[in-house]
Amino acid sequence: MSYLVMECHPGYVILLDEEGRFLKAANFQYEVGQTVYEPVVMKEPPEKQPNTIRWICTKRTAFPLHHPGKSTGNCVDSSKCQCGERCI
Repeated sequence: MSYLVMECHPGYVILLDEEGRFLKAANFQYEVGQTVYEPVVMKEPPEKQPNTIRWICTKRTAFPLHHPGKSTGNCVDSSKCQCGERCI
């Protein structure tokens, strides 16, 4: 496969492959417009995953739940408690 050098930077170059994808590779004194056949392609950092877990945890701490079988101690008046447990 051949690659066309699109941009040159001191440590890397941007290459265009035959399928129209852009790649970042090590710069071995390449010049813009040069064709490269065996580039040393640099690894891209993995994509950042969405913070779904953090969002769920944030919502849970914002709205504390009563857990059956555990005394939470969150009830102000134990006579009006609806969690079904003895609240202290």
